[in-house]
Amino acid sequence: MKLHAIVTALALLAGAAHAQRMQDTGDAARDEARAFYTEGVTHMKRKEYASAHKAFAKANALYEASTIKLQYALCLEKEGKVDDAKAMLRELVAHPPQLGDSQPLKDAYGQGIRELARLEAQSLPPARPLPTPVLPQPGPMPPPPPPAPTPEVPAQPAYDPNARPVAPAPKAPMSPAPPATPLAPIEPIRGVMASGAKARAPDPSMVAAEKKSERSATSPTAHTAGLLLGADLGGATGDTRADQEGVFGLHGGVYVLRNVYAGGRIGWYGSVNKSARSSSQHFEFGFRTDDNGAGISIVGLLGARKVETWRVLSNTSNAVSSSTQTEIGLVAGKRFVLGQAFYLAPEVGLMHSLAETGTGGTPQFVNGSLQYVGGTTDTPAATRIYLGIAGEFHIGL
Repeated sequence: MKLHAIVTALALLAGAAHAQRMQDTGDAARDEARAFYTEGVTHMKRKEYASAHKAFAKANALYEASTIKLQYALCLEKEGKVDDAKAMLRELVAHPPQLGDSQPLKDAYGQGIRELARLEAQSLPPARPLPTPVLPQPGPMPPPPPPAPTPEVPAQPAYDPNARPVAPAPKAPMSPAPPATPLAPIEPIRGVMASGAKARAPDPSMVAAEKKSERSATSPTAHTAGLLLGADLGGATGDTRADQEGVFGLHGGVYVLRNVYAGGRIGWYGSVNKSARSSSQHFEFGFRTDDNGAGISIVGLLGARKVETWRVLSNTSNAVSSSTQTEIGLVAGKRFVLGQAFYLAPEVGLMHSLAETGTGGTPQFVNGSLQYVGGTTDTPAATRIYLGIAGEFHIGL
């Protein structure tokens, strides 16, 4: 009964709500409030209630919307500030939705009434149990009462056939009823604008922000640390010894603090037109945005690149020269979520190999095999552009 009384009181409060509507503060304030609202929803999903409190407070100060007040009140309750949460919900139900409001704003208003009733019911003292009534013990049955006497029927007068009938008294004429006053047509409730107040007009963009936050809930769970395994496939421009190269590689490592990544990368390259092949081993260190989810990744590389070229001397033999160069690079990519822990990332990179001196000279047969003898090969510095695509698998720790 007490809970029913609370709900009835809230309905009366909503019916007597302010009829004044608030003035729009402009697109800039609305967009800024929407950004803070989205940030607060993200913090709530991570149970970061202090950060969510700050974001919702800024959004509520910039823009009046039932969706913002509802999430703000739920955040205050999670922080243990039940009185502040009830005050925010009372402010929400004091401004019922208008005829042109969107459905999410109306749903948030209805949920606000239910949440306020729930919090008010929690603060009521427990009801005392009713005392058990003491029933009287059955005693001897009393004697039945004596029967009531039958009333005597009065004697009827004798019928006189010569009696004249008595004419009925004339009735007074009835005055006509006054004409009914026509009822005034009921006009729809219209908001009255008040200068200097915040706006509470329907906002379709706020509804779009709520849908976006719902979609973001399907993203992979962020972890503080984890492992990464991946493979990449692409192509790169060649240097003086190799034309355009096909690239296949593997990479892996660990990421800490959600965004910082460190690991290694191995690559194999095959020349398209020239007799050359190469391979590389790199240490990579970089930064990845958006809490190990879909976002931008920028990775720096430092390692060595070994290039081998050969000269065909006959159908069965050739001479091979090789050099190992120090190589530095930078690879950037945009990651897309394919599943709970799978990602696909188009990449672009810039690789630079420093000048190096390797084996070379004159091709000769040594112990039955053809080798370069008596010389060296100077390999100039070269810069290559890399384009590829990488697939990755994350294991959160």
